[in-house]
Amino acid sequence: MPDQTSSGPDGPRNPFTNKWFIASGAFLGCVALLGSWVALSDKGTRTTAGSTTAAVTAPPTSTPGGSSAGTPGSASASPSAGAACPQLPDTNQAPLTISNTFAAGELAWKDFHGYQLPESPSSGPAVRSGDVARCYAHTPRGAVLALAQTSIRSSNADNWRAVIDQQVAPGPERDAYLQFVTAARVNPSQPTPGFATIGSYAAYQVNSYTSDTAVVTFAIKFPMGGAYRTVVLTAVWDGIDWKQKMTPLGQQSSAVSQQQTITTMVPFGVGY
Repeated sequence: MPDQTSSGPDGPRNPFTNKWFIASGAFLGCVALLGSWVALSDKGTRTTAGSTTAAVTAPPTSTPGGSSAGTPGSASASPSAGAACPQLPDTNQAPLTISNTFAAGELAWKDFHGYQLPESPSSGPAVRSGDVARCYAHTPRGAVLALAQTSIRSSNADNWRAVIDQQVAPGPERDAYLQFVTAARVNPSQPTPGFATIGSYAAYQVNSYTSDTAVVTFAIKFPMGGAYRTVVLTAVWDGIDWKQKMTPLGQQSSAVSQQQTITTMVPFGVGY
């Protein structure tokens, strides 16, 4: 599938839903976002699409610098953005492979807006504040979980601005990404995808890892079967936590493709 780098006339599309993933050709703007969304709480309680509207129109939060977290195009600091993280048990720096992956039963899968997100008591997230899930182990496992969580939360959370502010690496890339998400959330132009078409994480592959940067490919499986969708995401360590790094155009990724098999990748396993 050829890469594309423009957002398209309808704004960011949703590669975690089969129809829009195929149409997008790349992570155009953001993952797992398609217009107004039926919100689910972290406890799996279904709410109405109106809760998303309420979050969009809520008054912006002022910051010490006088800027506003609700202003499209600029993500501003919040009091907890740079807070210290607790020490997590995971200190394993060994490369992740099929024989060296998450231990059996280590991952829990929690519902977030219809998406099943993996988490681990050893690797994170260790801290939750509203829609923000942060504090991941400074290890390959921590980087994998940080990307799996942040890529979904940054566009699906009711308070997506807080997630982008705290868990996306700062810079013009983050500002551009915020503009994409804000435009799609405030003025949705696409129908909400049904839960029967939502993909789930099937496997991952750590393409490269250093103490500063992790590049991970995720394979996504859809209920209707067919090829896997794969996407390459990047995380950077800021001295406290893993933050997702967007592309220069403010996209989550410019490397999206289809694969018939994922035998060389590390399976997440069953249980969700």
